[in-house]
Amino acid sequence: MEPLPESPPPMAMVTTTESHRLRVEVLEAEPSPPGAVWMGSFVRGRLIARCAVHPGTVASLRRVEALTRPVRLAIQALQLSHGLHCRLVAIAPMDRRAFEEADPWLAGLVRGEQMLWGLVGGRQVSPGEECWIPLGYQTRLEEDRRFPADLEREAHDLLVQLLEEEPAEQVVERFLAELTETA
Repeated sequence: MEPLPESPPPMAMVTTTESHRLRVEVLEAEPSPPGAVWMGSFVRGRLIARCAVHPGTVASLRRVEALTRPVRLAIQALQLSHGLHCRLVAIAPMDRRAFEEADPWLAGLVRGEQMLWGLVGGRQVSPGEECWIPLGYQTRLEEDRRFPADLEREAHDLLVQLLEEEPAEQVVERFLAELTETA
């Protein structure tokens, strides 16, 4: 385990300019931590993130219709010694007060997420305009960074990669490149 730094690690946050249709579902085939299930988040049918959540979270998101409209996505990247540790969230355009009344437990999770993120695009988020829904974490190892000198550009690249590229193809390409280097 990495010791806590004396000062906060460098951080960058980027959001999508366009909204995306997001679907969440319980990933049944995945073994989950005790008392939790894995929630998978999908864009255009492709899994972009997963996280362990309370078993009722997916049903709650459906009940409050948090993801019935397209949402913007945001990624917060922390630069650590091994690479980037990134959090992915959906920014759902809905009245947070109605959300809190419909599902207090889920609303508490969303409130905590917004407090962790603080400012959005240089402005404070007002209580009624949007809900930030945690979707999962991504890691980019130091040796896999494309823009090691520019944390914000690296975070943007990771967000674009999640939405536009096929990760499986990248893994195969990297594996084949490593095989040819050793041959």
